[in-house]
Amino acid sequence: MLSKPPSPYRASFDCASFDLGSHLRHIFDIVGFDPSEPTEVGKPGSYHGQSRRGGSSYSFAIKHFGREVMTKFDDEKSETDVMKTKAALRRFEEAEELCAATNRRFHKYFLGHRPANERVSRTMVRAREKIGNLLSQVNWSRVREGCTFTSGSSVTLPRSRSTAIHKYSTKVESTNHALSTVSEIFSQIPALTGGIADGSGILIVPGNKLTCVPKNYKVHRMIAGEADGNMYAQKGLHQEIRLLLRHVGVDLSDQTTNQDFSRLGSKTGLVATVDMSMASDTVSYSVVEWFLSLVPEVFDYLDKCRSASGRFADRVVTYEKFSSMGNATTFEIESLIFWALAASVCDVEHADSRFVGIYGDDVVLPNRCVPLYFEVLEECGFKPNADKTFWDNGRVHAQLFRESCGKHYFNGEDVTPVYIRKQPKSLLDYFHLVNNLVRWTRRLEQLSDAPCLQRLWDYIAKLRENTPEKWVKPRIPDGFGDGAFIGTFDECAPSTFKGRKSQWVEGYRVEVLTERFDQAIGRSAAGFPLKRGRKSMYINGRKTVVSVLTPVESKEEKKAVASVTPLGFALASLEKLERCADQTMVRDMLRRVGPQIVALIYARRNLATEGMSIELKSTRQVVPAMLTIPLSVSW
Repeated sequence: MLSKPPSPYRASFDCASFDLGSHLRHIFDIVGFDPSEPTEVGKPGSYHGQSRRGGSSYSFAIKHFGREVMTKFDDEKSETDVMKTKAALRRFEEAEELCAATNRRFHKYFLGHRPANERVSRTMVRAREKIGNLLSQVNWSRVREGCTFTSGSSVTLPRSRSTAIHKYSTKVESTNHALSTVSEIFSQIPALTGGIADGSGILIVPGNKLTCVPKNYKVHRMIAGEADGNMYAQKGLHQEIRLLLRHVGVDLSDQTTNQDFSRLGSKTGLVATVDMSMASDTVSYSVVEWFLSLVPEVFDYLDKCRSASGRFADRVVTYEKFSSMGNATTFEIESLIFWALAASVCDVEHADSRFVGIYGDDVVLPNRCVPLYFEVLEECGFKPNADKTFWDNGRVHAQLFRESCGKHYFNGEDVTPVYIRKQPKSLLDYFHLVNNLVRWTRRLEQLSDAPCLQRLWDYIAKLRENTPEKWVKPRIPDGFGDGAFIGTFDECAPSTFKGRKSQWVEGYRVEVLTERFDQAIGRSAAGFPLKRGRKSMYINGRKTVVSVLTPVESKEEKKAVASVTPLGFALASLEKLERCADQTMVRDMLRRVGPQIVALIYARRNLATEGMSIELKSTRQVVPAMLTIPLSVSW
């Protein structure tokens, strides 16, 4: 039997041989950046080349890139991993101590105590009223409909087995405090009664499970895997709070508002950008309890669904914080509190609250409100991140720079750097590295006519030549991912594609690379069939048709094999149907039948579900795919 030929996207390319140090030194030499020269945040130095508009934005963009490019790099070495884990634990303990002090201070608030500073007191009372007015509109029917499993790891299931299919195939987990809420939610859907899986009930766990994930070159980030039943319930209020926040101008699915305000602030100095340090870990229990005291039913739901304790290695922690990263409502709760505080500060200072932008702990507000906002944050136990907070406080050049939600602006110009987060391990990683350099170079061209930029384009062309001949030429426009090199229309020259008339799809079709996760393989011993359906993908917020081709399977690519049941497979499919607006009749029918019948419907044959299992391979493969780009895209 002949062996399979080597894959064209793997041939003649060795990522391990790519030297990041030489790569950066070459870029620094081209643009004239000297790493040994100190650079103050927000202050430009001498610049290389002529700025297009006679300012110093180009100079600042160069220096900002040199200072930031490696700050999020993870070398993935075991010796530094231990140090970063210890640093993460120290930050976790520091946050818990801060929350404990805040809890002690806020306990007095329930007895009528208020801050000595009258303006701070007025701000906090007003913020509590804003939160109460907003959350009084919670629609509990929508909350129940919004409950679903998240894609995160749980107490007993690792990330590699965290799909809805896996969670429906095992016994649902719940903390004892959340048991009544979780049981009530599952009892309302016939197919989910009995605790899923074998129907023998719900698995009680003492709390969540703490673990570390990479953050930057200095420290890891501490997160927690929640009980999946708790997460199922949390997800309902997660969606509801997001919906209500949109009513007051806070859209947690869109970062452009903060980014636009950031540009305005860098140009006029009228708007400040504030970022918090350890924000998710410093939302203390009593702060949430006090601010939500006007809507006790909402607080009671959140309190029941949270984990009161967590385990890290052999250590058990009783939380002073309200919820950890991993809880489906943590991001929404902190956004809610920061919005209420910022809007209330504007009321007290008689400023325009329309200039308030919130995305988690990224806060934008009128510049003159910052001093009072800092005082309120300190009273509530939050610490602004001095390295990422920018406002006009009288310092030279401070008013020129703003940063929020991943966009950096200097004097109204986009100077956003790019980051190298890891050593490339695949051709897909290499595409991402080179494409980021292309994006940064394009931003520099908007700032300067410096001759060195042509040398930078020549270097990019050499980087592309390192890849197999098939992939050297740019294929896709910016905004459609990094499955190939990005370029202009003339560079890509794609072929047109017209889909079936019934789909009314017309555009350009190109072959790219993509990552694929959790691919089902083979059949079970009982012959349960599995499909590999085609799906649309969202790339940078755009719905794009992607047809994944047959992957090359090898022993190296098989990371784990987990068993899921036909019932779990069926219930995961049922959940998707319930959330499709155009499947009303099917959805209503399936909600009225039992789990065994649901499994048989999807199995499409009269098979007993007892004792059956499906092999589901948890993989992370780089595979070729066909990308269809609509004609309307501007290149």
